[in-house]
Amino acid sequence: MKKAFLLSVALAATCTAFAANPTLAKDDAVKFEMGPKAPTMKKAPTRASGSFDFSYAGEVYTLTKLNGVTGGLTRVYLTFELSSEDIKGLAGDKVTGFTVCSPSNQNMNGNTITEGRFFYSHDLSKEEYTQDFTISKIPFDLNQISIDEPYTITGEEESIYFGYSFVVPKADNMFYLPYDGVTTPNVGAGYFGASNTEAFPTEFVSFAGELGALCMSITLEGNNFPFYAKFASMPDVICLPLRKNSTFPLTLCATSETPIKSVEMEYTLGGKTYVTNCGLTEEVPAGASVYFDAIVGFQAQKEKFSEMVNFKITKINGIPNDVAGAEAEAKVAVVKEVPVHQTLIEEFTGTWCGYCTRGYAALEYIKENYPEFVVAAYHNNDPMQVTTNYPASISSFPSAALNRGVVVDPYYGTQTSNYEVPIVGDIKTLNSVVTPWVVKVDHEWESENVLVAKANVTNVVGFEDKKYKIAYILVADGLSGTTRSWFQSNNYATQQPQFIPQLNAFCRGGEYGKSSVSGLIFNDVVVSTTGIYGIDGSIPTSLAADEMVEHSISFDLSKISNSLIPDKNKLRVIAAVVDQSGNVLNCAKNEVNDFDATSVAGISVENAPVEYYNLNGMKVANPSIGIFIRRQGNTSTKVVIP
Repeated sequence: MKKAFLLSVALAATCTAFAANPTLAKDDAVKFEMGPKAPTMKKAPTRASGSFDFSYAGEVYTLTKLNGVTGGLTRVYLTFELSSEDIKGLAGDKVTGFTVCSPSNQNMNGNTITEGRFFYSHDLSKEEYTQDFTISKIPFDLNQISIDEPYTITGEEESIYFGYSFVVPKADNMFYLPYDGVTTPNVGAGYFGASNTEAFPTEFVSFAGELGALCMSITLEGNNFPFYAKFASMPDVICLPLRKNSTFPLTLCATSETPIKSVEMEYTLGGKTYVTNCGLTEEVPAGASVYFDAIVGFQAQKEKFSEMVNFKITKINGIPNDVAGAEAEAKVAVVKEVPVHQTLIEEFTGTWCGYCTRGYAALEYIKENYPEFVVAAYHNNDPMQVTTNYPASISSFPSAALNRGVVVDPYYGTQTSNYEVPIVGDIKTLNSVVTPWVVKVDHEWESENVLVAKANVTNVVGFEDKKYKIAYILVADGLSGTTRSWFQSNNYATQQPQFIPQLNAFCRGGEYGKSSVSGLIFNDVVVSTTGIYGIDGSIPTSLAADEMVEHSISFDLSKISNSLIPDKNKLRVIAAVVDQSGNVLNCAKNEVNDFDATSVAGISVENAPVEYYNLNGMKVANPSIGIFIRRQGNTSTKVVIP
């Protein structure tokens, strides 16, 4: 008897505004918005015996607005790619149907996009098969369609793309497309293209790593379905506490026709081989490229050491796991004290953005309930903007980057936790990942307008021939303005209160329950980009275990608009260690609340201690031959020591 299952891949529309010839180019003038959380999705109808849902993505939570469509014909194309590994595993199976999730209007109560066209292609150069279908007017409805001419997978294809397209209504450029909102490193999980003619797009851009994957599915029938798990990524170092049992999450990627309930892993540490059943936070759903954490247990080690360890996923659901990628290596270090890990939360927002109110509310909630979290907010196209060259890749507003790697909604996060504000769960999960880096940061006033951030970092394991940097951020609290450009646009004014108090205030009947809100106080605002991307040479390329690096950087406040620093006692300096790819490995913050114009102006050069720094800003305890920066009090000079 043949099996049948649904391969469901969530595809997202880009948030980029369309020009006459739609593209995905990022431009300062382009404004994007991520829409509200979708209502609870109704489950797909139960399929015939032997069928099941097989998905790249989870449930549909969030919508992305596609706006700025102007004149003429605009056809939008959304598609996903079957991986070559899955293609081989599906050899002989037939694609017999597809499912599309209906989009929604801005009020989430209707849909004007009703004419769709299904297609598949082997290289995205042309449509090799098309079939017209009608999209339900019910928002988020699941439209299940049979394919008139089923496609048989040979297993020899290099790639296969399945997708659909539709024409944007000229009178409706304010609609949302559903996607799962969980970003994934699997670039094949979603592509976007557009054309202002009936010609096939000349370019498609992957959005899965920034937005998520499309509520579209293909139905497969056959006898061959893939079933495996492999490592998605590995940390450089896994730190374990001395003489204590511990756990560490490793990120896996699975493709499975049935839910995964157990994962068995094997590794050798300290001369002893361990076989462990990994902990799973919940049952891993069936699907393609499903990412999840397996919690690996480690027994207490009696002495400090470090060594390379090979990890192997031996079984899933008790079945041998024989697949490329099932083995991976990482350095495991047993240390006296495991460093405290803080995630860097960077929000991207703007007063013009109507849904950015939920990001504002989430940050205020975090400030009140999780004051230890490290937060920085970048503003776009409003009076608080200091840059559009962001240290993380985003394609919509509001967005938040966690450690400059994972990009999520600043309120809902990956939408996988049960916290009152779901992103808090994502932050706590990242904070629980052990890091070998210890980061501390302090400050001092060199003069009335020069603030010096002083960082020291340590790696408890040490490293050789690696490139790391110290990055700095200066943020300010208490910003406000009276002109209209400071007024916060608010799309929650028509919604019933159903959120945290900080967001309910923007809903109907709330203190800020109107479409344009004046008088807000903005906190955690990035006010200087000095050192924000990392200072070259701030960390040596080799470092012994527990060896401390001291580094400092100066912020010239006279070069920052007065409106961005209303109070010098409401500043905050952040220091972070970043790797060669720009990802944050650990960070720390320091409150600046000791400014006194009289005492700062009176700093005595004669009595102040003398400090020396090299030209990269690293402190030098005993300078010898070379050129150095000599600093005493509020005076810095370049000196040559023969």
